[in-house]
Amino acid sequence: MAVPATQIRRGMVIVFEGEPVRVVEFRHHTPGNLRAMVQAKLKSLRTGSSFDHRFRAADSIEPASMETHELEYMYDAGGTYHFMNSSNYDQNRDGRGSARRQRAVDAAGDEDPG
Repeated sequence: MAVPATQIRRGMVIVFEGEPVRVVEFRHHTPGNLRAMVQAKLKSLRTGSSFDHRFRAADSIEPASMETHELEYMYDAGGTYHFMNSSNYDQNRDGRGSARRQRAVDAAGDEDPG
């Protein structure tokens, strides 16, 4: 369900050019006699890269349908990190590197076990 670009808010996750991105900052701007626009700083959830984009007020955006879960860091097995969903005990693997693991450990409030 598309919504007008003027409804963008900080923290919102939208689909931009087929990729999920988080709105880091936004500013609604109407310069003089020109049309309104929304200047947004976006961060890709897949790559972590940030970029700016200017939406026209008439543009439509697609909010991303997502679920978030609290995961508990379990262990490291040769660069693959294992996490567990505490509510249903599902286990997930992530082999993308130590930065992601460090964020998970920091979020848990524990010291780096490895």
